[in-house]
Amino acid sequence: MVELLPALEGFISTAKAMASFDAFRRNRKGDARALIEELKANSRLCFRVISDGVSPETVIPHFGTTEFDRLNKAGFNFNLLQRNRIPHFPGIEKTDLASWTDKTTEALIRHAE
Repeated sequence: MVELLPALEGFISTAKAMASFDAFRRNRKGDARALIEELKANSRLCFRVISDGVSPETVIPHFGTTEFDRLNKAGFNFNLLQRNRIPHFPGIEKTDLASWTDKTTEALIRHAE
């Protein structure tokens, strides 16, 4: 039973993340909705690495970028996904994400290209 707890913890985290994507997608339409679906699928792959111990080398080739590539080429305004700037979360200054505080969604996405 004790060995099962970490696996359940990973499953609960994955389920919460997928539910968050669904809630986020619910208020979006068209292109934004399609991009969120692509991000959700890629997130599932990331959880395979984190929770299931699958190697990143196995997962990365399966990431989808079709929607992102299409929207990026068309000049899509990625700030439509999230209009607010990235907030200063407690403890963020101690992470690799510290420099992203107060940036826009567009800046985050353009930097990742």
